[in-house]
Amino acid sequence: MDDGKNPPPRPSKPPTNRPRPPGTNIPTSPSSSPIYGSPLSIERHPLSIERPSSPPPPSSSSSSSSLLGHDTEEKRLRLREKAAKEILETEKSYVKSMQTLVEVYVKPMSDLAKLSDSPITPEEVEMLFTDVNSVIQLNSRFCEKIEQRLKDWNNETILLGDIFLEYAPFFKMYSQYVTNHDKATRILMRLNENQKFQSFMLSREQDPKAEGHLLNAFLIMPIQRIPRYRLLLQELLKYTKEQHPDYLKLKQSLVEIGRVADHVNECVAMYQRQAELMRIQRQFAGADLVAPGRTFIFQGPMTVKAHNGDMKMEFFLFNDLLIYAARGVTGAFKVKFSCKLNKAFQFQDLEDKPDLHHCIYIINPVSSFIVEAPDASSKQQWLTHINAVLEDAIQKGQKQPDHQRRKSSHYEAAPIWQSDLSSKSCAVCNKVWTILRRRHHCRSCGSLVCDACSQKKLSLESRQHKEAQRVCDKCATTIL
Repeated sequence: MDDGKNPPPRPSKPPTNRPRPPGTNIPTSPSSSPIYGSPLSIERHPLSIERPSSPPPPSSSSSSSSLLGHDTEEKRLRLREKAAKEILETEKSYVKSMQTLVEVYVKPMSDLAKLSDSPITPEEVEMLFTDVNSVIQLNSRFCEKIEQRLKDWNNETILLGDIFLEYAPFFKMYSQYVTNHDKATRILMRLNENQKFQSFMLSREQDPKAEGHLLNAFLIMPIQRIPRYRLLLQELLKYTKEQHPDYLKLKQSLVEIGRVADHVNECVAMYQRQAELMRIQRQFAGADLVAPGRTFIFQGPMTVKAHNGDMKMEFFLFNDLLIYAARGVTGAFKVKFSCKLNKAFQFQDLEDKPDLHHCIYIINPVSSFIVEAPDASSKQQWLTHINAVLEDAIQKGQKQPDHQRRKSSHYEAAPIWQSDLSSKSCAVCNKVWTILRRRHHCRSCGSLVCDACSQKKLSLESRQHKEAQRVCDKCATTIL
């Protein structure tokens, strides 16, 4: 082709007696070669590598893949080193910020609290900065270990997973700090209403060491740290080969840090549930609603369709209890009815009738009754919440000892009492009501009966009644 003429068309199979000159191989597309990481474009910049004519040169596709693989491996190592050093740098920055918090805010505020005319008390200072010193001590040691390990970087020998595994259990102490943060925020908001405290805070914020950070910015840092560990470990693990001696421990560390994060989140959720329960408790007079494991679920007005007339009540649903209450003259709620939500508790969704709308039939061993919700949407909310609570109660009941499970399932539903105005005569003797022949309700069937037909009192243990209850003659015969 040195005569300058155009070469003839290439045959489908090149002649064996005309070897291709070195350096004229055309590399294949990147997709045809396995490359670790992001592929680089080699079609736009074909490589021309001089090879000796004998032995035959390897294909340029293999050469390009080898070079690209080498470049990708170097990139991976650089990114792994960067991820490891980012753990150290962020940890040093975090510890320094916590130390700045103490120097700029905690110590001056503690000194302020000692003054006779101080706008803040020593107890409030303690609540604002719960466990800050413990956090600094723990993370300072953690930071020192990482810094010592990364002092002389070597990708093949540097290990960080074991350090995270060692400290992960201690990071659970963050749960106390995190659960206290909401309380600290409320205290800070209240203190900021004081002019003298505002002036003190302004002087602290203007301290050059604070670098423009407000107190809230410092207080939120420990809450963000545990989730940040998870992200940092994920990044380091991303650029660590499975064959690396740190790979398995990094995976274990990621799991353990995840458990710590879950533990902290659960502590926060538990604190929030307790705070909500205390909020409900403060609305009541003469009732103790706080109990271990109890959580508030739902609240709303409903009308109780009672035997002596409708009663508008405020209902409160907990994970183990249903109560309804009425407001007293002081504005506080007073409990009118309560029952446990166990396997004996049931409910039915009643269809609308001309005289009943949006109604639910509450069935339980204490007292069964019909309630009317304000509207269809409210009724559906109550049905959804009650059903969810009962399903959870049943699951817990299945885990109880056999004798407890039999006891809870033995209770029978209490009857709905017959309306006082629904009958003109006794259900047993059929005698008409008079001034002297008064109505009574049979505690077994709920019927209206006269005094003469309900002289017997029986112990209805299956209804959770401790005392003997008035029953009609029909029920007495059946029970006995």
